This record gives sequence, C-alpha cells and structure tokens, in this order.
Amino acid sequence: MSMAYSGTGPSGTAIKKSPANIAEVDLGNNDDDIAFESPINSDDARFDTVVGELEDVLMDDAFLKLQTTFFAKHHKHFDDSDENKLEYMDIFQKYTSQIEKYLSKRLSARLPWFSMSAFMEMLKDRPEQTDGGEVFEMLHSLGDFNEFKDLILDYKREQEGRGIDLSGLLAVSSVKTGSSKPHKA
Repeated sequence: MSMAYSGTGPSGTAIKKSPANIAEVDLGNNDDDIAFESPINSDDARFDTVVGELEDVLMDDAFLKLQTTFFAKHHKHFDDSDENKLEYMDIFQKYTSQIEKYLSKRLSARLPWFSMSAFMEMLKDRPEQTDGGEVFEMLHSLGDFNEFKDLILDYKREQEGRGIDLSGLLAVSSVKTGSSKPHKA
C-alpha cells in the first residue's frame, strides 16, 4: 500500500506524491501547481526527497557545529604521515556513529517514513546518481577512513595556520570609469 508523502527534490522543488502515482510539483511562484499522472517510481521520488532534505541538514549550522566540535576534540591525535595509529580507527568509528545518528535523527524528524538502512540500499542501487556532489562526498566520508583522515588533517592544518593560501589567486584593481571633470559640449 502506497502512502502519500511530500518533500523536495534535489533542486529544492516541492514534490507531493499521492497514492495514485499522481505527482504535484509546487513551482513556488503562486501559479497553479503542475499535476501530472505518471508511473512515478515511488523509490525514485523518495530518494530525491531524502537527498533534498539531506542537503538541508548538511548545510545547517547545527551539523557544521557538530562536525567542528568533533574535529576540535580529536585533531591533535592525527599526524600527516602514511602510518596510521590504532587510535585513528576508534576515532573514525566514533565519528561515523555520531554523524549517522545525527543524520538519521534529523531526517526522521523531517520525514516520518525515513529509514537510514532503506536509504543506504537506495544509494547502492543508484551508483550513477551518486557521483559527485557534496551530499554524496559527505556520505562517502562516513564509510571511508582515508576521506575522514583527510578531513580531520585539513582541519588540523587550518587550526595551525597551515591551510591552503588562496590569497595569490585574487587580484584587486580599480576600474577607471571616466574623468571626474565635466565634459563641455
């Protein structure tokens, strides 16, 4: 039995899905919504909705604070060398657990039908849709120790003032718009 649900697609467009596979797309411009009958795959619509909500959660200040607080607490344990200490894996597992719990809790609050395990299965079934994008990079970092180590070492370098210096990439110059003297006709 299908349930009605609503949410947003990755582009931020509101989608309302009814049990009869009729989708209404809210364009947000006070015009009439577009309703169309289509054999919309409910898994595809749910996937798009979860990805849109996940984007919102990952950009939220609370998530950034959670991640920054974790890195602040643990970055001193990490060295920028090829050798990985035993404690790195414990810290990585704590990070993964904490982030997964946070994401699951936030997404479940926004989408009552959300299931992290079902979403992870959807990700496995859509490898072509998960290439690139910040959302998928973040999800990838949860399962990849080397990605996590790179993130925490970037944080450590930044804290030590050894971050990437982009100042040489920016040039400021004035633009002369004309003479300040009045022109005589």
